[in-house]
Amino acid sequence: MPADPLMEVNGRLAAILQNAVNLRPLYEEIGMFLVGVVRQNFIAQGRPERWAASVRAKVTGGQTLRDTGALMNSIVSESTDKGVNVGPSGPAGKYAAVMGEGATITAKNAPYLTFRMPIGMRRTNKTGKDLKKPAASYGWFRVKSVTIPARPYLYIPPAEEDKVAQIAADFLRGEK
Repeated sequence: MPADPLMEVNGRLAAILQNAVNLRPLYEEIGMFLVGVVRQNFIAQGRPERWAASVRAKVTGGQTLRDTGALMNSIVSESTDKGVNVGPSGPAGKYAAVMGEGATITAKNAPYLTFRMPIGMRRTNKTGKDLKKPAASYGWFRVKSVTIPARPYLYIPPAEEDKVAQIAADFLRGEK
């Protein structure tokens, strides 16, 4: 005997309403997904367009915004019953906005900004012995200001937005 269509609809509606009562699990799942999306931006070195390469990355052959990985690894999600936030946390948070949005930093309490930057790669140590891996050589620089270009690492591509909508639809249908 076929199931009563009204009973099926009522059952599905009850599942949707049950899942809609507590949305924190949905926001947690979306948050985990978006953290992965943002980390892919670091790996791709920018999406949809590549970021301007940093001086350090050019000199050392490394990647922009990935010297130590601190910023990329600081990306977390915080979920509540009403939504989710994704972004940097911890010590990396103090410079995260400048790295993402760009800025011009000007000396305020001294005539110059003074900082250390890589100037090249060395292949031997101080005694002339070959190193196992090349290492950066650093120099000190004094400038009145420095401009850091925007590198929007919190970008979510449209295709990934569609996946978030699918996660929500699956959750509300009780499929996750």
